[in-house]
Amino acid sequence: MGNLKGKPDHRSAAAGTKQAPKIVELARRSATADAPYFLPEGQEATSVEVRRPRAEPAQNKGGAGSEKPIFAAQAGSKKELPEKEPPRRLPSSRPPIESLSRHPKFRALIAFPLLSATVLSVALAVTGPDRAGLYRLELAIFEVLGFWGCLAAALIFENGDYLRRAWLLEMSCFGLIFVGDLTLTTGVFSDRPWTALANGVLTLAANAGAMGGTYLLARAARVAGIEMPGSDATRRGVQVLALAFALLAAGPAAVISARQVIGGDQSGLMYFASCMGDIFCFTLIAPLLMTTIAMRGGLLAWPWGFMTASGLAWLTFDGVQTLAPMVLGISAEEARPVLEVARCLACTCAFSAGLAQRWIIIDASG
Repeated sequence: MGNLKGKPDHRSAAAGTKQAPKIVELARRSATADAPYFLPEGQEATSVEVRRPRAEPAQNKGGAGSEKPIFAAQAGSKKELPEKEPPRRLPSSRPPIESLSRHPKFRALIAFPLLSATVLSVALAVTGPDRAGLYRLELAIFEVLGFWGCLAAALIFENGDYLRRAWLLEMSCFGLIFVGDLTLTTGVFSDRPWTALANGVLTLAANAGAMGGTYLLARAARVAGIEMPGSDATRRGVQVLALAFALLAAGPAAVISARQVIGGDQSGLMYFASCMGDIFCFTLIAPLLMTTIAMRGGLLAWPWGFMTASGLAWLTFDGVQTLAPMVLGISAEEARPVLEVARCLACTCAFSAGLAQRWIIIDASG
């Protein structure tokens, strides 16, 4: 072992034997210190090991006196490194699966649309041919439920929040169709000369709100940085498939109503606006469904899942309205019960989606 201060070893080498390797003391880079630069400060190292060079001559690349020993620190107290803080985990939009079992009230929201549709179906079955009063009552109940559900979700967010705007736009859709159905379609203004035009403008505004809200909800996962499931090709395929179903369900009715508007029939404006809005929203069912799948196992899957179900119910509504007379030869009045059950599911699923969104934020805030 070599002496730390570079003093000669007490063991002298015999004549003719190899010289012990020289220990070259290197000056510390700091001019004020005497210790070799490779030693830690204080009593943090007790010895260094001198490794003898191999027998073959070392290549001198730096001229004479450039030979340097190789030092390796041995046992001794080591400087304790500061403990690294564990990396902070970014807030996940997918709470653990166990959260579902701790929140059974979210599962109860599934029963509400199904129970509502069942009650309405029974009421339609036992009511006679004159169902005008029942239709007006169920329109008022279910559309106002959709309105209040979206409003409850919007009010839980602060002003300017991304999702607050989305839910307010969805709320405006249900509010406008509620006003239109109870005042223009079936209400006291249903027989005025300007009723058709007013109903068309109101329906156009309602569908614009639905398109804006659905678009914001469909982009929420991308804005939050959530990775969508499947490859890009798979997502594009689902998007094309959704567009095809949308055109099949609402395309023919959009063409018929557009011809009515061109021919001067103002009543076609309402149906044209409704069909165009539905086609746009139906196309966004694909990203809504992808968002639901991406957040499966977490509580945030509930609002998007219910909104996806609401969109599918509206798709069924338009599909029956368009295809029943063309394919099955069923009149609009005969298909009306099926249409109203589909409307009921669409409105109550939106109501459940809004409540689920509100409950999630309340639970998260403690």
